[in-house]
Amino acid sequence: IGTGPRAQIRTGRVASDRIIEQRWHQWCDQIHLARKLRTAVMARVTDGEVFMQRGDNPRLQRSRIEQTVTLDIQLVECDRFENMSSAWIDEKHVSGIRFDRFGNPVEYDLLEYHPGDTFGAIRQSSPVDADDIIHLFRSDRPGQIRGVSELTPAIPLFAKLRRYTLAVIMAAEVAADHAAVLSTQAPPLTEDGEFDGDDVDPFDAVEIDRGMMVSLPRGWRMDQFKPEQPTTTYEMFRNAILAEIARCLCVPFNVALGSSEGYNYASGQLDHGSFDDRNRIERKDLAIEVLDRIFGWWLDEASLIEGYLPPIETGQQITARWYWPGRTHGDPVKQANAVSKLRADGLMTDEAYLLGEGIDPEEHHEQRIRQAQREAELLAISGPAATESVSRTESSDRQPANTRAQATAAA
Repeated sequence: IGTGPRAQIRTGRVASDRIIEQRWHQWCDQIHLARKLRTAVMARVTDGEVFMQRGDNPRLQRSRIEQTVTLDIQLVECDRFENMSSAWIDEKHVSGIRFDRFGNPVEYDLLEYHPGDTFGAIRQSSPVDADDIIHLFRSDRPGQIRGVSELTPAIPLFAKLRRYTLAVIMAAEVAADHAAVLSTQAPPLTEDGEFDGDDVDPFDAVEIDRGMMVSLPRGWRMDQFKPEQPTTTYEMFRNAILAEIARCLCVPFNVALGSSEGYNYASGQLDHGSFDDRNRIERKDLAIEVLDRIFGWWLDEASLIEGYLPPIETGQQITARWYWPGRTHGDPVKQANAVSKLRADGLMTDEAYLLGEGIDPEEHHEQRIRQAQREAELLAISGPAATESVSRTESSDRQPANTRAQATAAA
């Protein structure tokens, strides 16, 4: 998700498209759409699914914008969508979802309270029209209607990693708590040299003063625990478990570990291949199932506000093209050289590259035009003298270092 997707409107009227884009982005910032999308993706990974409900938020009218759309998107936990009534449920009403004969959701049963809340004992549900609900989940088999956590295969691995880590920590703490251990092979003796079986109690603790030199009885020896924890195999075990857990989400190991130690640029790019493929698929699903529907809801309400949007012709279809933030490259020089080669061979256009990096092509080209105009104006103001000064400076920069030093010394 990053900082959130951006919309690109193409109706053929550049000025109108820009106004619609600005209004949409202002509304997205008002309701914190990017933050809600990030939460939705995390909930889908952990819970297997997430529900987004269309609602109305009158407080949006109190914003700095005089007129705005009061549409709001509310995230709802999946546990609240269930039918808890004792009434008989047919085959078209399963797991809190009512379907039509074509398999399309018609209604969702929404519990008034979360089952785990204070009022969770109240199991009353009310139907919600499917047109007001976005149900986002990954279907892994035909006929699946509810989601399963993507981390399900890794649940035993988390338990093993936790158990092993706790055992290593406990062993290290035991070794650190014991400053030394007294041991002897001689039998315990009294002052008269007779055998005394109660000389020292087993596991008896004795305090040791800091900075003091002590003497031991004859035949006794003081040893320290060897710091053998964590073992040399702990890091290998942890890394192997983390790598196996990360495979559930196609996450590279250096991302799961939070460190790229031992990686080079080629390894990092190669490991991110499957991760980037997954992200492209997820973004496409989000664009179709979430963003297009939310944009349609917003457009329906925005068109009812007088003067909020440019005039829209009857029957005109307004669609949005979504572009996402690009991934930061580890070596920008290599990336730039690759893009230049593809562009020179005609295998990539400026628009394709800019969209891949999450940059609006129209805005980018407008900025370049403004920059060229500004440079021309500055050059016209400074005049020929400034041009000659710049030429002398560039000429001096091209001179060898010893020549410039001699000239400076002569001056």
